Amino acid sequence: MQPLDIKKEIGKRIRELREMKGFTQKKLSDITKIDEQQISRYERGESMPRQKTINKLVEYGDFPPDFFMISEHQIEPYETKAPERRKIHADVERILESENEAMIELFKSNTRAILSAVRDKKNNKDKGDD
Repeated sequence: MQPLDIKKEIGKRIRELREMKGFTQKKLSDITKIDEQQISRYERGESMPRQKTINKLVEYGDFPPDFFMISEHQIEPYETKAPERRKIHADVERILESENEAMIELFKSNTRAILSAVRDKKNNKDKGDD
């Protein structure tokens, strides 16, 4: 079994999700404010995005965060272990598979609001640490 090349795997996933959304590298660059050439390097596996960059892709590109979780033993999105997390995961899958655009948009909107609140809380905490 060949060792996993994390950079290439992350790049492959960025490209997959970008193409699934119908985005060009330019459009993804415009949305995320990540340099288009850098996106190209990520997709070719030449460069490894930092966590901050992955967070931008998740937030602004509207990508699922667990899609970028990779380990040598598990390439597919991780399986949540706690029962309450499994239920949340199943609920999210049910919403996304329902093809009910109103529910999907509501879910996305709520997710963005939660991410924004978490980011604001983190930023306020970081400011308090100075």
